[in-house]
Amino acid sequence: MSESMDNKRDVLENKVLNRFDADTIQLGFMCNANECSGCNACVIACKDIHNLAPGKKYRKVLSGESGSWQESDSSAVPLKVFSYSISLSCNHCSKPLCASVCPRHAITKSSKTGIVSIEEELCVGCGACIKACPYDAPVRFRTLKKTYKCDMCLERLAEEKEPACVAACTMRCLEVGDMQALEKAYGSLRDDPLLPDSTKTSPNFILVPHRFLDQRDPDKIRIANMPEEISNTNE
Repeated sequence: MSESMDNKRDVLENKVLNRFDADTIQLGFMCNANECSGCNACVIACKDIHNLAPGKKYRKVLSGESGSWQESDSSAVPLKVFSYSISLSCNHCSKPLCASVCPRHAITKSSKTGIVSIEEELCVGCGACIKACPYDAPVRFRTLKKTYKCDMCLERLAEEKEPACVAACTMRCLEVGDMQALEKAYGSLRDDPLLPDSTKTSPNFILVPHRFLDQRDPDKIRIANMPEEISNTNE
């Protein structure tokens, strides 16, 4: 990282630490699946603040469904029909696989805030981090030969604002904060049938599960999204 960029990040992170009145902190996200309506306002807000082109996104909303319908005379009877949504971006993991595989050492985890960031000057867009991340968080821009991802809106945090996704959430089901505080308030669940095994990367993400989830067979819950809703273009 260049000296000017390094100094800028230090200034921003120190402001974040002052905001939380801490010497070091691990920041993370919480999503309440009971409240998420799948409206994608968070996705649009993130695209807007980062000026992302169509087909590119740093945040996505996963939708799961289960159950079936049974025909009965001229009507259809629902059989345990159920759906829910989870808003997800980079989880700024405690064991970031993306950083461990980067041949340019362009991905680092802050010792101050726990935010995982990509140094643009070092990144060559090789895609190794994309293959390694089980959450598909890094996004490659082939024409730029660079890879980018969620930076937790560090500049907004330093200004004591919420990240764009959190601020735009119509249902107030997203939250950002100190992981210890989030766990105390919402528990420590990080796994869901729609998500990869959390033990691989120790994501700094808390999930409040949907209230009906424990009444359903997790093996019968399936992704309801169209591929283009949750994937990025290769351009």
